[in-house]
Amino acid sequence: MSVCAGCHAPVEWRRTESGRWTPVDPDGTPHWARCPFAEKFRRRRGSRPLRVESCSWCHDLNPMTEELCGTCGHQAHVPRMFCRCARCPLGRQLELPV
Repeated sequence: MSVCAGCHAPVEWRRTESGRWTPVDPDGTPHWARCPFAEKFRRRRGSRPLRVESCSWCHDLNPMTEELCGTCGHQAHVPRMFCRCARCPLGRQLELPV
């Protein structure tokens, strides 16, 4: 059994009638029907899939196109020790006048 990358709920993978794999809850219902993060993983026809990654501070999922985390405001895709946002000591040091 796997876990959802968004809400961390247990999911099973099953093939649809068209041959694609889809996550389902243990009770057999499609997981996207209940997952609060389903929109982040949904693919639109003709579009590329949205690549998301977890914030190293609050672990919320953020699109790779966003520099700052929408939840906590830190740099979303860098390790904590390299964060240069206005909230971090290193980021504030870089903004001080010389």
